[in-house]
Amino acid sequence: MTHKTSDPNRFRSSYYGARYYIDPLPSCLVADATEERWPAVSTIKKAWTGPFSKKHSDGVVYPLDALRVAKFADANWQTLADDAERISAMAASATADLAAASGRGTAVHTMIEDLINGATTLWPGIADEYSSACQAIVDDLDMELIASEVVVIRRGDDESCGWGGTVDAIARIGDKTYVIDWKSRGADSNHGAYDTEAAQVGAYASADYVLSDGHWDEVERVAMPKIDGALIVSIRPDSYALYPIDIEPARDAARSLASTWEHKRQGSALARKAIGPEATAAELISGNAPAKKTRKKAAPKPKATVTPISETINATRPTATALPDEGKDLGEAARQQALDNIAKILTPIQIAALTTWSHRGWTMAGTAHQTERRWTIAGAAARLVALAWEDDAHGVDDDLARALLAAAMNDDGIRQPAVKIADALGSLTIAEAERLRKLVVASNDPAATPSLDDDGIWQVHTFAMAAAS
Repeated sequence: MTHKTSDPNRFRSSYYGARYYIDPLPSCLVADATEERWPAVSTIKKAWTGPFSKKHSDGVVYPLDALRVAKFADANWQTLADDAERISAMAASATADLAAASGRGTAVHTMIEDLINGATTLWPGIADEYSSACQAIVDDLDMELIASEVVVIRRGDDESCGWGGTVDAIARIGDKTYVIDWKSRGADSNHGAYDTEAAQVGAYASADYVLSDGHWDEVERVAMPKIDGALIVSIRPDSYALYPIDIEPARDAARSLASTWEHKRQGSALARKAIGPEATAAELISGNAPAKKTRKKAAPKPKATVTPISETINATRPTATALPDEGKDLGEAARQQALDNIAKILTPIQIAALTTWSHRGWTMAGTAHQTERRWTIAGAAARLVALAWEDDAHGVDDDLARALLAAAMNDDGIRQPAVKIADALGSLTIAEAERLRKLVVASNDPAATPSLDDDGIWQVHTFAMAAAS
């Protein structure tokens, strides 16, 4: 069994703009229940990172963000001259490369996992660039995948504040078990491994446990396997490079990184506490400067919970051991046609989002599309991603997706955030999957697009409901 966390966002939270991880599961043999939160590895990594710079073709080293904006302005100066929004367009260009790199990384990770599992990949464009390097990695390393895209937690103790993160892979190579971090690089980048990356895999290797999909409606804690080493794999379109990481120094580096982050955070809080309110010269001389007001602590937020899907949908839904009737076997041609259709409907980044909805009841690749039910789900799911996609966030509006699923399944319980979209899709009957497809197609009509009501809840248009019935 390959451990996987199909919806890592269920265990992420934001605190003062930084990403944290939570573990809202009940007590078990692996760990007790807790209301703690731990900074994400991506958050504590920033303690070691300063402003990035890059050498330009003129030989001068510039701040990287400034260089990105300058290149964008140089390439688009005629358009920007007449654009009233040029300031926002230029400002956004500073992080555009990061968004593209994130989508590329997700695609490469999923491609490698697909290749390890012998599944057909769906990566037009990106596949053309990185498929040969990814195939070489899989062929050369001959990995046994233990976990992929799985949330790991290191609880705080006397030595560190603890942390959480989503590890790319844990795999058996030869007779050793490695934590692996896939690092996709641009075509013009050099291969390499960096100090923060070594500390990152050290942090993952130090985790207490993983949060793994268990039964159909549950997530469970699983003790972290014994880790023998770590590996950073640098991937360019034309080649890859392996950088073995000595695990004990990497673990020490992770603890040092967390300590640095914690000291910076505490120091910043102390500095803010030291600043008093504005005073006049007379108040200062007389010794009557206004005292700093103490702010009342906000009431604690209610504890986050992960509600099993079985408690949020009606009793007529399939159980963990009884999936709906698969219908007839459609054969290899239909499977390939489904893959081709998805590639036409979605961009590579959207396909990466669709991959996170995979479930034992359906999947995009492999033999699963050969049955009528799973083939129908695949088509409906692809159209659901396209409709609910948020360009600004480079992701799917999960609330909108759940609203459409609830309408197709005639079950408002599906709207609850605790319900995993993958589970709902995996439980669809052939008729429900076809109804979802029709509902999404009808909702693409501007006159029937779903809308938010006064309470911020997505409402599906009655015209779309009628078209899908």
